[in-house]
Amino acid sequence: MENNIKSFEQIIKESGGKGISVYNFNKTYPAYLIFVLLLFVSFFIFNTTKKNVRNEQENEFKKAIQSVETRISNLKNTHLDILTSMRGLYDILPQVVRDYFEIYGTVPTKTYESINSIVYVMEVKNSEKGSFIYNTQNLGYYYYKIIPEGERNIYYPVQLKVPYNPEVEDPLLGFDLKTIPEFADAFIKAKETKQKTMSDFVTFDRNENKLTSFIFYPIYPEGNPFMKGFQGALAIELDVIKFIEEALSGMSKDRKIAFPSDSTIIFDIIEVKSDGKKESFYKSSNYELLLTGYTPSLTQDLLIEFPGKNLEVKFYTVPNFGGTMQAYLPYVAGGISLILSFLLSGFILSIITSRGRALDLAERMTRSQRRIVETTQDIIAAMDLDGVWKSMNPASQKVFGYESSELIGKSIYDLLAYPEDKEKLQNKILACGDEQSTKIDLKMKKAPGPFIWVNWTLMKSLSDGLVYVIGRDITLEKLAEEEAKLKARQMQLASYFARESDETKTLFMVNASHQLRNSLTGVLGYLQLLNEKMYESEEEKEFYLKMAEMSSEEILSFVSDFVDVAIQGDLAKEISFDSIKLSKVFYDLRHNLKENITFKYDTELAKKITLQTSESYFERSLYETMLALSEGLEKSELQIEIEVNDYEKVLTLQILAQPNPLVHDMIELYKQYSNNLIEALKFDKNEIVFKLAKAASKIRIINGSYSLDSFGRNDLNIAIISLPLQRKINMNN
Repeated sequence: MENNIKSFEQIIKESGGKGISVYNFNKTYPAYLIFVLLLFVSFFIFNTTKKNVRNEQENEFKKAIQSVETRISNLKNTHLDILTSMRGLYDILPQVVRDYFEIYGTVPTKTYESINSIVYVMEVKNSEKGSFIYNTQNLGYYYYKIIPEGERNIYYPVQLKVPYNPEVEDPLLGFDLKTIPEFADAFIKAKETKQKTMSDFVTFDRNENKLTSFIFYPIYPEGNPFMKGFQGALAIELDVIKFIEEALSGMSKDRKIAFPSDSTIIFDIIEVKSDGKKESFYKSSNYELLLTGYTPSLTQDLLIEFPGKNLEVKFYTVPNFGGTMQAYLPYVAGGISLILSFLLSGFILSIITSRGRALDLAERMTRSQRRIVETTQDIIAAMDLDGVWKSMNPASQKVFGYESSELIGKSIYDLLAYPEDKEKLQNKILACGDEQSTKIDLKMKKAPGPFIWVNWTLMKSLSDGLVYVIGRDITLEKLAEEEAKLKARQMQLASYFARESDETKTLFMVNASHQLRNSLTGVLGYLQLLNEKMYESEEEKEFYLKMAEMSSEEILSFVSDFVDVAIQGDLAKEISFDSIKLSKVFYDLRHNLKENITFKYDTELAKKITLQTSESYFERSLYETMLALSEGLEKSELQIEIEVNDYEKVLTLQILAQPNPLVHDMIELYKQYSNNLIEALKFDKNEIVFKLAKAASKIRIINGSYSLDSFGRNDLNIAIISLPLQRKINMNN
């Protein structure tokens, strides 16, 4: 029979596995639908990522292209601006002499390496050749001549040139550009169009066989009354290769700038000649990569316009443009998405196939839990974050005396015995973390009957917007705990009062003994004087005097022994009366108090006051007083008024505290039970009366006085302490 016994867990497990078809399509089709949907999502992610990568690569490619175009165009415009600037000389001067020409042309030729020279080219007829050479020699070119020699109808000789070195023969000065067809065509075109014109590129032997071009700017000084018609043309002799290098690298004599974006592209710069033919003249340093056989992912052709001429630039991306990771990113994203699709679909399938068992098991467990909730004697409930009950088990009837239906919809704060506990409970809920629990003991109302103590366990769920609570009636435990605490405080306070009584008696005996000692000392003195005088019946008088003297000595000896015993008792052992500075007491006290308690006083006056008292008793009494007056306040600011009565040798301290209804009530309780403070502890709150009673007892032990008063629940509270500035009794005499 024992073999047929099964545990509750076994029964739940076995029943949960019956009658469920795991792979029944009618139950699992949502998982397959989701799987198909996730496949589409994976494909969408792959394509989207691929497009994003492509767009990003295209943007980077365009930026690199624009960078190259901008640099070439900027340097081109700079050179054209130089021509325009020098062209202005011919509008304002009757004749531009060599000095002006060289002054204006020197700086550009020194600044830009791509400018071989700046020249002035004239159109000279054969009939004017002699006078032209003569006039040019008068400009300072003493050996000027037109080269190459020969008779031609028209000459386009270079008349002025910057830079010019008179010590060496200049290969360009006097050279007839008409002998070079490309230069002559550009000169004629500039003359006819009255516009800046750039010549085709020529490997020029007069420029060390470098690829050279001239940019001509015709001179038609229409605003100059001294000059008529076409005069000639300003021209920049351009080192074409140096121009491209200077533009791309940012070099200009003494500076060099790097452009990282150039390393991501390959480019080929092609000259478009006047006859339409194209000829490549400059390739990027990494152009060999194109010869390795790879296919660039992106290409683009760009046309850069020059005056009367165009340059065509072909751009290509380098291998692994954008990085290897970027190239494989779409496949990585698609693969991860596909894997997640399988995992998520499998997870959903697992959930669906186990759902039937889970529901059955949950139903069985729910029935069991419902019985526990309904039969337990503890409160099991839920409330919203504002404290309004949303559900409550039947235990509310026994704990609070209300049916659960009466409490649902009402606030937990309505059940609090003390209104001030509302803020405490609210702060406890706010401080509690999400899905974490906390505990608090609160005094609650019960209908009908006295108050009860309930231990609340709170768990806050932000996702549910609820606080789940369990409340247990701990009234008996709390009463026993409070009774034990009350008895402990009463016994402690009684010990203080007993101590105070003993010390008072001791001080009284010391005072009395001191007075007796002084009186007997006087009697002995007089008796000794009488004993030295001569009287009738001398023998008889001497006998009585001797007896009186002996009796006085016995009394004096007894009193002295009594005083010594009293002084050597508990008072001498435990209380030390020393000279202390009031300022030192306040200094130590400030460092011992809580951070939220501060006090002000007259610092200069405190430094002048010296007390003959017990420092520990005095400081502890002030400490207990300030704690009591500050109870329940977030921040307490106390004011200490110091008064000194020089006539009576008494120091009075008035400790003023800000309004505090709780402290006011406890001061009134203290005054009401001033003759039986031990009984008052039954009604004490937050140990305020207990602290004040301890402080008063310590002050009285050190021969001071202590009083309390309040000006109202919403007015100031005050404690008054008086102490002698010096002791009335010298304990050592």
